[in-house]
Amino acid sequence: MGRPHYDQDYATDALPDEVEAIAVGVGASVTTVGKKFGTIGALVDGRWSEITTFRGDSYSAGTRWPDVTFGTTIEEDLARRDFTVNALAENAYTGQALDLFGGKKDLESRLLRAVGEPERRFQEDPLRILRGLRFASQLDFGVERDTQEAMGARLVCSRRCRRSG
Repeated sequence: MGRPHYDQDYATDALPDEVEAIAVGVGASVTTVGKKFGTIGALVDGRWSEITTFRGDSYSAGTRWPDVTFGTTIEEDLARRDFTVNALAENAYTGQALDLFGGKKDLESRLLRAVGEPERRFQEDPLRILRGLRFASQLDFGVERDTQEAMGARLVCSRRCRRSG
């Protein structure tokens, strides 16, 4: 998008302990705050990177915190993402892009669209609604109709459930 960015995000099939050992081995400053979710932070040559093991999340009813299972493929990892524009990957060695959900087109169109079934994405984690609204506001993106309807429906359900519960 031509905007400055100050960090890099990587996904790998290496498990968090392996990522941590490699980062320490190259002399990086390391943080393990997100380790239970598969993320190791590393400061290498003055540049911050987050390296996350491929994941396949599942959610228990009533919680937004996923039961993390480590996956083995980038495809599985991308399929669990919230929005298509966040489900883009590039091979760090070859530069080959991987866009399974039309994220590049949505990025070019400045459109926010849920990956897969919007209702399911927001049922899994309602905080994704706020994340989507923040993206739309900060980046001046529109929100795809089905995604917007699912956001609204989930908010109505959440309010109704609290009143009756």
